[in-house]
Amino acid sequence: MRPGEPLGLPGRRVLVVDDCELNLQMARCVLRAEGAQVQTASSGEQALALLAAPGVAVDLVLLDLQMPGLDGFDTARRLRQLPGGARAVVLALSADDAAELGPRVRAAGMEGCVAKPLDATRLRAMLAGLATPSSPAAPPRTAVLAPLRGMVLPEALAVWQDLATYHHYLTRFLREQGPELAAHVGRLSGPEAAPWLHRLRGVAGGLSLPALAQAALQLERTLAQDPERRAAGWQAVHEAWAEVQDAAAGLRPAPPDAPATAPVPLAGPVRSSREQLLRALDRDNPDAVLPLLPDLEGRVPAAALARLRRLVEDFDFRAAERLVREELLPEPQAAPVPGGAA
Repeated sequence: MRPGEPLGLPGRRVLVVDDCELNLQMARCVLRAEGAQVQTASSGEQALALLAAPGVAVDLVLLDLQMPGLDGFDTARRLRQLPGGARAVVLALSADDAAELGPRVRAAGMEGCVAKPLDATRLRAMLAGLATPSSPAAPPRTAVLAPLRGMVLPEALAVWQDLATYHHYLTRFLREQGPELAAHVGRLSGPEAAPWLHRLRGVAGGLSLPALAQAALQLERTLAQDPERRAAGWQAVHEAWAEVQDAAAGLRPAPPDAPATAPVPLAGPVRSSREQLLRALDRDNPDAVLPLLPDLEGRVPAAALARLRRLVEDFDFRAAERLVREELLPEPQAAPVPGGAA
């Protein structure tokens, strides 16, 4: 795909590069809902290795700018030097001001900058060369939910598609980042806290938590410009965090379906699906596994399939294999041979 070529995201090969797994998962949800073929990389080095592999080609690269090791700017420069690297459209992903980043982004060989959290309407508009985005699509219909402080739930559901998936990643975010928040508050540190705050506001934006994202942005600026006022900034982050915790506790996803009482017979297509699924799990790559799961809907218990999806998304592939082998699609016990040894 070349800049200016008529764009439709369906069928496009997109590589998303970000060191934050929650950001990658949000991008998967947004882009797959648009019909794109999505691959992900968690570092600039991993992205370059993937793109240098024989037979690999992408139409679009979405590249986080602030990554440890090789940052987005250097990754873009090296990407352009790869065979075929000039053909892809490369866009920066950043929670910072796109206008301020523009000159550096273009100097690194990227076509532009897309704001985090990733929004399909803005992305389509940028790729189509539009000056202003079109009217946003209506969010998916869902049950009426009470307003929750600190959270814009309709916006979140437009990205994550359903409440259970959103709730899973929201609670994971709180579980993983809570200890980090406590550690940084304990030190009231300056420069070393800035990268964590930058990531915090990016993920908070992706999870539609505007008050937390704004508090993180203000504290990031305070640490850089007026560190004497950092205590008030940390307090604002704490208060916004507490609001998100309360909001998360108020979400009530529908309970999963009850598991089936009998094992699924392993015959024909189901046996083939089991073998294909186990081979994909052995690759330790969610993108190899997740596209296979819709084929199992209606064949296996919905609750067990949801557990498998979450294990894969959490990169716990060995536990996912055990679930497939022992519960989801167990091998039938061999019948005893008549007249065999006791």
